[in-house]
Amino acid sequence: MRKLALALILALLLAAIPSVSFTEDTAAVRLARTIYALAADESYETKLALGSVVMNRVAHPLYPDTLSQVLSQAQQFPCGSRYDESSLAAAHAVIAGKRTLPETAVAYRTLDAASRPDEALLCGESGNYLFYSADLHRPLDY
Repeated sequence: MRKLALALILALLLAAIPSVSFTEDTAAVRLARTIYALAADESYETKLALGSVVMNRVAHPLYPDTLSQVLSQAQQFPCGSRYDESSLAAAHAVIAGKRTLPETAVAYRTLDAASRPDEALLCGESGNYLFYSADLHRPLDY
């Protein structure tokens, strides 16, 4: 009887949760951790811009086709173990299609970075970050 009651409560809880697949939720949390690792103290707009870069890479022909693959590329994006509400909201927003940079923006640098790609590729600035477009005819100079 107790198992049946527990199963009924669990079924009701699952029915009350919005329908988001496990993969989507995992992807949003992973992206939120990346955004937080890069921009914990930055504005929501900067978090959206960094998330836009990640999602632009998913859509760009020079990068892998999935969010997981883009976030797993070596030495591209950090993935911390923490995230906050603002980082998760930004992750959900960019996964849903919100972008604050042009679709060609696929690279970023901090303002104090020693090296920068060609300034002609600069397409945005937010917080402590500069954002760059890709030139399909030559790789970005990292």
